[in-house]
Amino acid sequence: MTADGTPTGHVFSQRSVLDSLDLAGYARSMGLGIGSTCAWNPELLSVFGPIKYPATFDDLIFCFRARLLDRIAFVPEPLVYYRYGESLSMSVSADLDIAREDLCKRSRRAIETYRQRRLDCQVGAPERGDLISSLETFIEAETIKLRIFEKQPFAILRACESFAAFAAALSALNTLRKIRSKRRRERNRLRNQGLET
Repeated sequence: MTADGTPTGHVFSQRSVLDSLDLAGYARSMGLGIGSTCAWNPELLSVFGPIKYPATFDDLIFCFRARLLDRIAFVPEPLVYYRYGESLSMSVSADLDIAREDLCKRSRRAIETYRQRRLDCQVGAPERGDLISSLETFIEAETIKLRIFEKQPFAILRACESFAAFAAALSALNTLRKIRSKRRRERNRLRNQGLET
């Protein structure tokens, strides 16, 4: 539905996306399911215990846990209205300071999500050393991004320690470049309209 509650008639499902992902894809993804459309079996808590990293979202963890146990089922009919236009995942602000704050929050969430998933792998699939190693690489990469977003002076040097860290640094710098470009376009638009202060 729209932001004002008007139903759009559009039916959205992530089933095809989730069906196409292997376990490694689930481990990496920061958008597995829309929490309001999911229901969790209490077994996920009895097997893995409570979430230990509070900056993550429960749907990011429970969906991964269910996939780790190969216990995901879909209901093939729409049951929930989802409001478009107001969400936690809205686009990043053109204001660089606000954008940096938001990017830091997102990186912290990703780090804690990957840490929880690593812990869950150690409990639910300890034989998957490859997956645990991948999650450690994701944690390293997001940590580099966070340091760059926080303007830590030696973050770029740390990025030279591994290919994953270097790629993460480039990604973070590219994100900041896009925000600066967006800011510049907005200033030019305001200047052209005579609205710039």
